[in-house]
Amino acid sequence: VTLDSLRTWEGLFDACCVYEEWTDSLTPDIESDGKAFFAHDYHFDYFQVGIESLGTSFFDGDDISFNSTFARVWQPYARAAISGGLWLGGGYATDPLRTGEVVASVGSSASVLYYTNEVIRADNTSEIVEFDIMPVPTFAGGEKMVMQRGAGICTVKSTPEKEQAAIRFLKWLTDPERNSQFAVSTGYMPVVQEAYDSYLPQCIEKLTDQRYVELYRAYIETQRDYLFYKAPQTDSYLQLEDAFESNVRKHLSAARNSFIESGDESSAALDRLIADSYEQFKKGV
Repeated sequence: VTLDSLRTWEGLFDACCVYEEWTDSLTPDIESDGKAFFAHDYHFDYFQVGIESLGTSFFDGDDISFNSTFARVWQPYARAAISGGLWLGGGYATDPLRTGEVVASVGSSASVLYYTNEVIRADNTSEIVEFDIMPVPTFAGGEKMVMQRGAGICTVKSTPEKEQAAIRFLKWLTDPERNSQFAVSTGYMPVVQEAYDSYLPQCIEKLTDQRYVELYRAYIETQRDYLFYKAPQTDSYLQLEDAFESNVRKHLSAARNSFIESGDESSAALDRLIADSYEQFKKGV
């Protein structure tokens, strides 16, 4: 598996299956103890951005459009999950990364704050690690697209003096030079184009932490080559996201357990579970 092969979702999920098989083979006396390769912090984003990047709408009104593109995006993802190469646990990916339970992840840019240079395993052994950070994978033949989301700032109705002070603070914080400095200290992206053109490269040159150097190299590539997708502003969005995240883990975990318990690791058995889990998932969201 090469780093370049991880630039597409197809290549990444293939690596998940290869890694699970390899780690399982290390202990031939113990069945089905292969490790997960990859964890995604936002399964909802994977589907939403993936489907939109392939030229199809993820939403049908306020509901999910379960079309042929959704099925295409489901296939490699479910194969990796049911095979055991995709992490389906709760919480953020930085948790299994810190213990070596997974070795790759997709998360928010600010998750770099929680990466550690040391992995501590269950047997209390540890090792120093380095990070390779790349832009989010894309589908072969699809647009290069990434989710734009993050913390926002709002003001509340107050006295004219306090409202003016809030506006002044926002202007101060989003000043291109100051915003670039703030961004590189927190893992965020600057919010104005001038920051990228004039200040961010200088800030990156001053970075010494390898994680942040890698992160901002990936940022520059992302900002240059990717389209930024913004989720629709609907009242039901958060509820739908929560239900999606919960149900997708539940149904694929159940399919994974069925795969292990059946003892049938053939491609036909795996294909049946991929199809069955998809139908069950559609009913539950």
